[in-house]
Order: sequence, then C-alpha cells, then structure tokens
Amino acid sequence: MTNIRRKCLAGASMGAIIAGVALGASQAAAETPSASVGTPTVAEVLVTAQKRTENVQEIPLAITAVSSHVLETRQIANAGELERIAPGLLSVPTNPVEAQLVIRGVGAVNTFAGGDPGVPIHLDGHYLQAPSFILHDMLDVSRVEVLRGPQGTLYGRNAIGGNVNIVSNAPTSDFEGRVTAGIGNYRERDLAVVLSGPISSAVTGRIAISRGAHDGYIKNISPKAPKKRLADDDYINTRAILKFRLSDALEATLSGFYYKNQTIGFAYRTLGNPVAVGGPTFALLPATYINPTNADPLKVRQDSPNVGSDMARGVSLDLTWSVGDFQLKSLTQLTNTKNNFQIDLDSTDASPRVEYGVRSDYDTISQEIQANYSKESLNAVGGLFYYHEKSKYYRFFQADPSVYGVDFAYSYDPAPTLMDDSYGVYANGDYTFASGWKLTAGARYSLDRKSMFRGYQVRVAGGVIQQIVTDQKQDWGKFTGRVAVSHKLTGEVNVFGSVSTGYKAGGYNALGTTQIAYDPETVVNYELGLKGEFLDRRLRINADVFQADYKNKQELVKLTGAGALNEVVISNSGGATIKGVEVETSAILGEYVALDVNAAYLDATYDSLVSADALRPALGNIDLKGNRIPYSPKWKIGVSGTLKLPIPDRYGRSSLNASYTWTDSVYSAFFNRRGAAADLGWTDYVPARDTLDISADWLSADGSWNAVVFVKNLQNNVDLIQTVPSYHGLQQVSYTDPRTFGMRVSRIF
Repeated sequence: MTNIRRKCLAGASMGAIIAGVALGASQAAAETPSASVGTPTVAEVLVTAQKRTENVQEIPLAITAVSSHVLETRQIANAGELERIAPGLLSVPTNPVEAQLVIRGVGAVNTFAGGDPGVPIHLDGHYLQAPSFILHDMLDVSRVEVLRGPQGTLYGRNAIGGNVNIVSNAPTSDFEGRVTAGIGNYRERDLAVVLSGPISSAVTGRIAISRGAHDGYIKNISPKAPKKRLADDDYINTRAILKFRLSDALEATLSGFYYKNQTIGFAYRTLGNPVAVGGPTFALLPATYINPTNADPLKVRQDSPNVGSDMARGVSLDLTWSVGDFQLKSLTQLTNTKNNFQIDLDSTDASPRVEYGVRSDYDTISQEIQANYSKESLNAVGGLFYYHEKSKYYRFFQADPSVYGVDFAYSYDPAPTLMDDSYGVYANGDYTFASGWKLTAGARYSLDRKSMFRGYQVRVAGGVIQQIVTDQKQDWGKFTGRVAVSHKLTGEVNVFGSVSTGYKAGGYNALGTTQIAYDPETVVNYELGLKGEFLDRRLRINADVFQADYKNKQELVKLTGAGALNEVVISNSGGATIKGVEVETSAILGEYVALDVNAAYLDATYDSLVSADALRPALGNIDLKGNRIPYSPKWKIGVSGTLKLPIPDRYGRSSLNASYTWTDSVYSAFFNRRGAAADLGWTDYVPARDTLDISADWLSADGSWNAVVFVKNLQNNVDLIQTVPSYHGLQQVSYTDPRTFGMRVSRIF
C-alpha cells in the first residue's frame, strides 16, 4: 500500500508540475516582446497524424515528429534507432531477421505469422504487416511521426500501443539529386543515390537506391566455424514514386519498394556454463570447455552457420480528388515479404548439433477510402478500410536421435496457412470554438475474420506419435473511440485532456499444438497534456501524463495441473495498469547552440496474471500480480545538442552534434526473475544501458557538397538488451552493437 501511495503522489506531483509549467510559461510568453527578424527559433513541424496536414503543436496527441534534417543530424537511419529521440519507445529483437517496436511497455506477444503488432508502422499512409526493411533502412525520408498511446480510431485495431508514420520525400517539380558514399570500421561501405524531377509537364518522379554492407561484429572462434564473422550485413533497398497530375482536381501517385538482405545480421549467443548444465545436449563436452560469450559478448564458438535472408517488395496506388474544402482519397497497396534463418541452437562446436530454423511468407492487400472536409472551425475525416493477409510459417528443429533417444523432427503438411480479413469504418473530427476551446471526437468499428489451416506431425524414434490437423475460423469485432478537449491558453500554448480506447484483435498461435486461438485485448487510456512554445519560440515544451487500463492482455503463459497444457500458449491475462509521464523540450540557446531533451517515467504492472514457470515447475501456478510488464523501463532519458561553428559564410556551414540516451533496467519476461536462489539462477533482468553518439558535418557554401564524420556508441558499450532462458539450460542473449565510426560524403545537385 505504501508503494502505491508513493506512486500516486509521484504521479500527482508530476501532473502539478506540468500544470504549473503551463500556467507560468504561458504568462511569460504573453509578456515577452516579439522576436527580432533573423532570431533562430524552434522549427515548425507539419504532420499528417490525423489524416490531414497540421502543425504538430495544434494536435491534442502525444507525438514525436522529426524532420529528415534531424534524422541526418542524429545519425538515425532506421526505425529501430528512433528510440534515441522518442520518449517511451524501445526497439526489441524478436528473431534473427525481425524486431518489434514497444511504446509505453506495449508491443506484441505473437510475433509470428497470425499475430499483430502492438505498434504498427505505416509507410506513406499504408500499413506494413512485416516492416523489417523499415527497421533496417528507412531510405529517403521526409519525416517520421511517433504517436504514443492507443490510435484505434484512425489507425485500426492493432495500434493499441501507438503508431509510427514514415513519410517519404515526394517527387519535385525541378530536377535534383544526391549521391552519397560512405565508409567505416568493420569494412562498412555504403552507397545511396536519389534522383527526382519532372518527366513531363504532368508527371514527376523520384527514385532512391541504397546499397550497404559491413563485416560481422561477432567473431566465431571455433576452428570448425563455417563463417568466422557473424552479424554481418549486405542489403539493397529501393523506392520509386511517380506522381501524375491528371487534372486540376485529380492526382495519382504510384509507388513501389524492393528490399533484400543477404544476411541476417545476427548470431545466436548464450550465457552460462554448458559443462555444468550437462544433459544430452552438452554431455559430450570436455570438462575444459569454456563458453567465450561469458567473457566477451562479441565472441561465440559454434560449428553451424548462422544464415538467413530477408526480402520485401510492394506497390501502391493513391488517388486524390480535391474540390474546394472537400478531398476524397483512395489508397491501395499490395506487399510480399519472405524471410528465413537458421541458427546453431546448442551454441557450441563440441556437442551434438542442434539446429533451429524458420521460414515466413506474408502476402497482403489493403484498400482504404478517405473523405476529408476542412473549412474554418470544422475539420472532419471519415473512411472505409479493408485488409487481407495470407501468411505461411514453417519451422524446423533438428537434433541427433541417437543422443537424445527421441526423434525431435517434426513436419507440417500443409504448412500453417493463416488468413486475415479485416474491415473498418471510422470517422473523426474537431471543432474550434471562438473562446479557444476545441473538441475532438472520433469512433471506429473493426471486424476481424481470421482462420488457420495446417497439418502437424511429431515423431519419436521415427514413428508418428502425434498428428494434429487444425482448420479453425473465428471473428472478432470492437468499437473504439476517442474524445479530446483542448484549450489554447495563448497563441503558442495549448493544454488538452483525452480519453481513448484501443483494441488488438485475437488470433491464432501457429506454434501451438493444443491451444490455438486467443482473444482480443482492450485498453482505455486517460491523458492530460501540454504543448507550448515560449520565449519567442526559442523554447518548446511538450508534456503529458497518462494512465492506461488494459483488459484481457495477451501473454505467453504455461499452466500446470489437471488438464493443463504441456506447452507454452498465448492466453489472456486479467489486465494491467500503465501510468507515466513524458516530457520533450527543444531550446535555441543563442545563435549557435540548440538543445533537445526528452524524458519518460513509466509504472507498468500487472493487475492479475497467473502462469507456471517451466524452469521452476515445483512452484506450480504462480500469482504474478504486481510484476513489471516486460520492456517497460521506469526511466528513459535522451539529451542531444548541436553546436554551429562560427565560420565565415564563404567556407560553408559546419556543426558538431552529440546525442546521449540512458534507458533504465527492464525485464524480458513477466516472471521478473533476477538470478536469485529462489529463481534457480534464471534471470529475465536486463540492466540499465546508455550510449553516446557524436558527429561533425559540413555543407559547402553553394550547398553542393556535404560531408559527415560520425561515431556511434562512443563508449563502446556492448550492453545486454534481452535475455531469455533457452531450452537447454542456458540464457539466450542479445546485445547492442559495438562502437562504429566512419564518414559519408554527398554530392548534391
């Protein structure tokens, strides 16, 4: 009870601080004279978070919006690195070729085929079910918008934790281009080409191509190693856009992308002493065998390849018809994604081989119709949405039957095929009153129809012992909505309060044998916020306080007792409560210095959850109420700054940049194990981590040349980011990348 009171007092105190800042700063802004001409100010950022173009400061939502200039200055090349500038956002690896985004502790449990993300990514307004290429290389981006909290009204049933919008640069009416070449340590070599301009009087186009590679960060010290360097990279990424002016009122945009990575950029690593674990997997290891990862996370000793590839391609067609205050838009997209990997699951070179691999294939079609109306004090948008997905998932697990006495091989016939048809209808609008108050309201109905068909066989000593044929279909539907009230205290200061609901569809567990389907989860989010610009727009402060109440939260659990399943299943827990505070500030400190600071506090715990622990079966079903939700750091802080060098204009412009991020400790599982005696040595605990990036850039006086030198992870901190107990008695672990440095030179024309 004492802890609860302290947390409530802390939340109330932070809420009071934000309210005080709003009142005090708004008075200061009202009393400050206008800025003189030429005085630097914080940059205005326009976003389309509500399906129309608006100033981010006018929207009653928690949004981090950054331009391409900021992304380049902070050396942010992919969506996973957005965690360095967006409070409450983490990037978490899910398998060797994919990762997921987590906002405010909310992500996805089912990261395999048939599941849905908790934080979806949209590229130019189109939903991406398998966005691994964006998490690797965003390529030729105009801006990025990170929306925090449930976005069920405008973005659908799976945006329960938030949403990320990636907006590409559009074709230009004048010819322009850019060629960038880069080199770095680990033999990094990069080349990117962007060309844009008119093709005819009514057609403009843009194409961007990037090619990148580097050697592996991890050494395989085994003399039997098929590859001496692991976690390497070798990819190509392409995006092309054609824009057609069909008439004064009608415009068409045809876009396409293609991405292929020849490697998986990953190495399966474990912590622990395999000799002490013993058992069939490690019985043949010599007593002197040492796991090199225990002493150096950048070393492994494996006799099997860590191989894989990732491919994504897609095409979209957008039609926009504008007449006066009305706009009608059609967005159509088709995508296909294939990825696969194979890893050395025993992670040694002297024990019987244990191999594990996965192949996934996603085909999607989406169609959305939007209608926008905007006139004076009224803005409204409504739409219809359809999404179809056909995904296949195949995995294999191979071990020597003569060692284990069991043939673990299993097969799918046919492979799991999961189908998803999702329908949505939505409306959202806002009205601004003369008194400075604004009311925003919206609602959506989502209907999901999912099915799974597969055959599943498991063999023991060559004989079939279990055969399961699954042919299931199920529908889920839900209304979600949002109401927000905002008030403009001054011309530059807004406060808002909102209540929003979110919903993530149920689905099928492609890995399950007995329990297959699981139900939707829902959330109600309450939020208060401030958005203000002060001191003649040299200081921007955005802050929010929120509480999210989750029901039927989807979790991976294992139950024991009569009739319980001897497998890990996806089930629905009773619920969870997530409370927090987020602050983002930008300041112009004179003519030469700019500073950005963001901070987030998060209190994310389960209200009710019961699960058995396969690693501690004697405990039976464990009551986990009060445990922290995985990947929900209590504190996360980011500081970045730019120092413009006072050099004469004839020599161009140059600046020094630094970015520091500190992320508090997290748990990678809801058991919250810390390696204590009661945990039998097992741990889910990931210590706090930090990183410092620095760079220097130069732009020629005529703007035709640009050069950047950079260092990422200056401290060379190879920090733990995930630890998961593995089947063989060791901890499977993932780490941040080591220090990298290099330079890039661009010719701009």
